[in-house]
Amino acid sequence: MHMTSLLLPVLVPALVLTEIVAVDGAQQRAIVYGSSSDSFAAREIRRYVYKTSGSLPDVIECSEKNCLQKTQDYEEIVVLTAPATSLFNEIVGAIEDGEQHQARARALDGSLGGHYIAPVKKNRQDSRSRTISTGIVVGSGKFGRLYAAYSFAEMLGVYFEPSGDVLPDPTQRAGLPLGSGALPWRHIDNSVPDFDYRGLQPFHDFPEGPDWWNTQHYKHIITQLSKMKSNFIGLHTYPYKKEPVPTTGTNEPTVWVGTVDDLLPDGSVRDSAAYPTSYANTIRNEWGYMPLATSNYSWGTAQLFETDCWAPGPTTPDSCPAPVNASAAAALFERTAAMFNASFQHGDKVGVDSCLGTETPLSFPVQSPPVVPCTVTTKPVCYQDATTRILPFTVTISSPDNSLEWCASQCFDNNYTVAGVEYAQACFCGNALPNAKVLDPSACNTMACSGNATEKCGGSYTLYAYEFQCQGPRPAPAKNVTARDVYDGIFTRLLKKVPSLDWYWVWTPEGWEWGKMNSDNPTFTAAVNDLADAMAARDAINPNLKMATNGWVVGPLPDRSIFDKVLPPSWDAITSIDMQTGHNPVDPSYVNVTRHKKWVIPWMEDDPDLSAPQLWVNRTLEHMEDAKKYGCSGLLGIHWRTKSTGPQISAMSQKSWTPELTSQQFWYNWANASFGSEVAGAAAAVFESIDSFLMPTVVSWSGGPGSISATCDPKRATKFAFVDTLQSLERTVNGDVHAARLHYWVKLFEYMRGIADFSCAYLDFNTALAKAQAGATPAAKQQLAETLALPARIAMIANATVLITALQQTLSDVGGLGTYMNVESRSFIHAIQEQTAPLSALLQKPLPPAALPPTTYSGPARMVVPTLRSTLDRGEVFHLRVMVLSAQPCSQGSLARWQRDCHRTVVDARRCFLYAAQRSRLRSLFTSLAQATHAECCHNSVILCCNLLQSWIDCCSTVVESVLGAPP
Repeated sequence: MHMTSLLLPVLVPALVLTEIVAVDGAQQRAIVYGSSSDSFAAREIRRYVYKTSGSLPDVIECSEKNCLQKTQDYEEIVVLTAPATSLFNEIVGAIEDGEQHQARARALDGSLGGHYIAPVKKNRQDSRSRTISTGIVVGSGKFGRLYAAYSFAEMLGVYFEPSGDVLPDPTQRAGLPLGSGALPWRHIDNSVPDFDYRGLQPFHDFPEGPDWWNTQHYKHIITQLSKMKSNFIGLHTYPYKKEPVPTTGTNEPTVWVGTVDDLLPDGSVRDSAAYPTSYANTIRNEWGYMPLATSNYSWGTAQLFETDCWAPGPTTPDSCPAPVNASAAAALFERTAAMFNASFQHGDKVGVDSCLGTETPLSFPVQSPPVVPCTVTTKPVCYQDATTRILPFTVTISSPDNSLEWCASQCFDNNYTVAGVEYAQACFCGNALPNAKVLDPSACNTMACSGNATEKCGGSYTLYAYEFQCQGPRPAPAKNVTARDVYDGIFTRLLKKVPSLDWYWVWTPEGWEWGKMNSDNPTFTAAVNDLADAMAARDAINPNLKMATNGWVVGPLPDRSIFDKVLPPSWDAITSIDMQTGHNPVDPSYVNVTRHKKWVIPWMEDDPDLSAPQLWVNRTLEHMEDAKKYGCSGLLGIHWRTKSTGPQISAMSQKSWTPELTSQQFWYNWANASFGSEVAGAAAAVFESIDSFLMPTVVSWSGGPGSISATCDPKRATKFAFVDTLQSLERTVNGDVHAARLHYWVKLFEYMRGIADFSCAYLDFNTALAKAQAGATPAAKQQLAETLALPARIAMIANATVLITALQQTLSDVGGLGTYMNVESRSFIHAIQEQTAPLSALLQKPLPPAALPPTTYSGPARMVVPTLRSTLDRGEVFHLRVMVLSAQPCSQGSLARWQRDCHRTVVDARRCFLYAAQRSRLRSLFTSLAQATHAECCHNSVILCCNLLQSWIDCCSTVVESVLGAPP
């Protein structure tokens, strides 16, 4: 029963960019900025001053001369400015070390987001001889001040990760770290990053990754990228593959492929040009994820999902598991384009470039000639075929449309009178029945036709041949569609539907790495020609679109830098993901790429281990040093999940600006920000001990990512001793928020240890079941099943319950939900569900409850908010998804803590509205909001299971981040 997953809209007032922040306190500080374009950066400084001190500064725009006169009533001033502006000149002219600031500002000239932060050497005084503490925040370029604002936040003790902000814990015994004290000014010089382009490459294909992102989540990730002073997000699309409608298929809707003729005037895809497409969902059967309705999820997890076929994002009921027809497929392409355009427009506002792409040589739909109605005029004869083929003309060896009539029409189009079908999908032609060995008809009845299941289309090297007759004249040949035609269609549609797109990259295929592609292979020549077509289409359609290569390899063997030699300078970058899923060092052939900019993409996690936590901080920093040594100007991280990969992504972004950062320094600083100073050293030591190649491996690739297998590691107790060490720190951690963050990692590693224990129990059960199945008689089988297999099965279910219960405590974003789907829809289908009937048959009775996965949740009540937005666009309707896991119906007592947090929120909201009423032109609006906001709303609406969540959100929406940023 799906009752505790709700999607609630909250309308955001018309602000260009709105930060969600609570308000409190008297005004002792002010943030002064000199240009309206820096308003958002100034308000971001205000947000983080409030989050770390509890005091909300005033924000003052000051573009005219003598700005500092406006600041005489404040005790502490933060000046946000670009170099060489009137505000900059005024502040440096009034301080003792102004010439030093002038020199530092000149050093920023021309940098991409370069910035520095510094206190003034001598504090200013007002007319009453009071000291005014002053600091300066200077940024160069369009987004330099925004980057400077986020470096300022880091100076205050804030950490940024893709999943959200790591803020100081207001519940720790000492309270907020700054309290009422002065800002902790120190010199920060981020004049030039090591890499011009810095960001992420989320990979589509699995539910753990962007297949389960929607517009809200893309905007959230893009916002966090900007906070990490990164500026790029790029996505990959697997090649088009022709498949029948409807089917889930392997075609992703990220980039549609087709010609300009396939588009409507506004760039929409015509229904006739839509092909089967889908993103991952709970019912789609692909990559080893078995179709499993969420209502059949065990351990009570079903209550998180409102539909059986579940996926967020552009997937809707008529496209889950896949579009039901061409019109629905076209609509999915349009929703996907709209999602990307809205997300990338948001990126334009916060300085994050966007990129989409496809693989080379481009795969695209080929228009077949019109099918002429044909009938079979002779009874098909079954022949033994040969590798040299007994009919002279091959139409296709793999068509989803194949049938006796379809194959006849293809032969008619090619001026033949005899057709032959084989192996369900193959079609051959001739002008006479073949002179070959005739077989019994049963040899050709083994496989149904791919395009008509009611007909038989031969078998393996068994050919059904027949004569036919067709009606009407032969049709004109189909138009010869070229790669250039299709690139024209792709770029025309992107220009009209995703005009905010900045880059397009063309990927070398995965087979080029594993198949050791060589440059003397004709496929490489085809790829070079394909890239030329792509560039010609770009030049003709959208010359502002920047172009890059990407792929599993920089280029083919023997000289992997060959693209640098054969591609013209108009290609903006050559890049590649690191080989062997990141286990190999950065390809040294980058050093030979001299004519183009070059980017490296380390793996933040790999797909063989995708269902387990992975930490790759040390390896990531090593790969960054190699990339810098090879002269690379871009560095991105490939990943699926965002929360569990947060440490390595955060380390990557920090080292881009702080080259001297080591993994040891990172782990201590990260642990200190995440868990507090009391446990930082001990926690950092634990994470260092399992970083990169030191992490135990508990899953692998087996038909798909992150498979749990029936194996047993006898050393697992020793390998996972670190879990108990980390868990022991929960007794001394200071503060509820610190404790919640530490608890997440403890449970994540308990889940990982649970996989290792379950794998052993799985092996024990398989061994016991095999012994029972080998019993000499039914009675012996039953007796062995009772004494061996059933106890082993019960033990396996108990281990699975430990594993799942720990995993449930970590579910906090869509990546975690995708991990849960991986475990239950892949590994547990094989290990548990598929073995239920065989064991029951041996026992000759149903399995007892202890041998079956429980259907109810047994852990503590949890509220899951998968996307924690902190910045919204002008006029945006914010859809807040809230999911609840609870062992019993919610009650006032069981949710007392949430109610207390709501009380705090209401107080903050009321103060916020009253403060805004005093300082805003919309005084009546904010006064009304303040009057409508009272503590009673918490009593009436915090009971989440009583259909009153909407009123709670209405009550608390203004400060939603302060509540949901630290879930219970």
